[in-house]
Amino acid sequence: MCLDNRTPQEPLRQEPFRYSRHQAAALLDAFLGQSTSTSARAFALEHQVPESTLRHWRKRHEALQADPFVRAFFESPKGLAVLQAISLSVSLNFQLPGLAGLRVLQSFYQDAGLAPFVACSFGSLRRRSRLLEDLVLRYAKEQRQDLGPSMPKREITLANDETFHTDNVCLVAADPVSGFLVVESYHPDRTAKSWKAAVEKGLEGLPVKVVQVTADEAKAIRCHAESSLGAHYSPDLMHLQQSLHQATGLALRSQVTAAKDLVQEREADYQAAALDAEASRPGLEGKAAQAALARAAASRSQAQARLARCEQNVARVKAAVRGVGDDYHPFDLEGRQVKAEELPGKLEKRLKEIEAVAFDAGLGEAAKKKVKRVQKMIGALQATLCWFWLAVTKVEAAQGWDAGLRELYREKALAWAYWEVNSGKGRNAKERKQRRELAQRLRQALEQDERWRALSGEEKERMLLVAKEAACRWQRSSSCVEGRNGRLRLKHHTKQGLTDRALAVQTALHNFRLKRQDGSTAAERFFGRKPQDLFSWLLERLPSLPRPAKPRKKAA
Repeated sequence: MCLDNRTPQEPLRQEPFRYSRHQAAALLDAFLGQSTSTSARAFALEHQVPESTLRHWRKRHEALQADPFVRAFFESPKGLAVLQAISLSVSLNFQLPGLAGLRVLQSFYQDAGLAPFVACSFGSLRRRSRLLEDLVLRYAKEQRQDLGPSMPKREITLANDETFHTDNVCLVAADPVSGFLVVESYHPDRTAKSWKAAVEKGLEGLPVKVVQVTADEAKAIRCHAESSLGAHYSPDLMHLQQSLHQATGLALRSQVTAAKDLVQEREADYQAAALDAEASRPGLEGKAAQAALARAAASRSQAQARLARCEQNVARVKAAVRGVGDDYHPFDLEGRQVKAEELPGKLEKRLKEIEAVAFDAGLGEAAKKKVKRVQKMIGALQATLCWFWLAVTKVEAAQGWDAGLRELYREKALAWAYWEVNSGKGRNAKERKQRRELAQRLRQALEQDERWRALSGEEKERMLLVAKEAACRWQRSSSCVEGRNGRLRLKHHTKQGLTDRALAVQTALHNFRLKRQDGSTAAERFFGRKPQDLFSWLLERLPSLPRPAKPRKKAA
């Protein structure tokens, strides 16, 4: 077979040259800002611009339907840079997160008087949105490749959960300490195999080891944690407390409502009997009315006593359920260490209180079974506390401290670090204040210890750092992913469904865009190094804003 040795021909038509919008703005601004003595032809020759092109730019500039001062600013290089930043900010803060659609952006440009300077038709905004999504995904990939290999080796806890949007399942796993989303993707099912594939992909190339998984009682997640990761499985406290509320809460509230209705009914009967007694004549009629009034008063008292008993049952259960959360800590509210063998007795006492209320209120067998199911989980809670103290012992041994410093670390430094980390997790402002005061007292006790004073500044800093890392190892709830699932449901509803691409964009925005009060992103806290600012990165790479198209002439 003969080879094709034909000489490739040059293209018959040369590609047209186009000035970018930034180039055109700079040249036109220089032309309009010069003295009137220089003609357009001379300026065009000096800057090597076709004179017809220069005249076209000036004609287009003068035809813009805007205030002359506004037109002069936004058609200048500085104004164009401001316009680019405004456009990116609106898209990045409102449209991409799902807080506003393209029609809302279109209205914004029109109402703000920016429509003459920016192409804001639906098609133009849609193309720019797609380009912005591509850049956000590219940014997340590049930053991960840059930050991942250089991050320090870490042992982390994963909080796992799944949510349902479409026919597929959305698996979500986050590091609760940093808030970084390791996994957030759609899968056909939620088996242990799917979890394994998702987590391996999420941790690919990162020097990270998962040592604990906190989740609900899903068997697939537990199998994945123990078999695939070799990590400790910690049951989610929130779901256990929810089971206790479901066992008793609705039934007890119904009894309170019924008791209130009965009190109102008996009060009305008593008031009617009192009126009859007041209007009755002396004699037999009066005695009968007084007897009826006494019976009505007794019935009213019985109804009030029943209401008080029902409300007391609700308060007892509420206190017991909250007490389960108060007891499930490695340190109590006085700063004393809670040993693993002490925990079952405390939790059993709380559950017996709930059982006693269920018996007193006459609740059914279904409620009692739910309480029994929670009782079976006490062993798992005890195992988590035991695992925590074993991890603390391992850290102590790695530091090479003597017996005195180990005791100082465990009883004072770690106690302070734990309540310092958890001081903002109280149920209300009063409880958070109490925890902050407790942390302050523990810090003072640590600083007054002679062993602490004998340490150098570097040794003190090292002990506190190790204590905070150990305190963050205690993760008893997967509420971080529960909250993320709620936000995803809202975004799914707003966007009428999330595709894999849209979900990946939301994940990138969460990890690299959202900031805590201290100004840090989840990626910065997870990788230990600050990534490049997303807004600046996008601003450098976005092309010039397109101009609005010329209005089409309407047919006569």
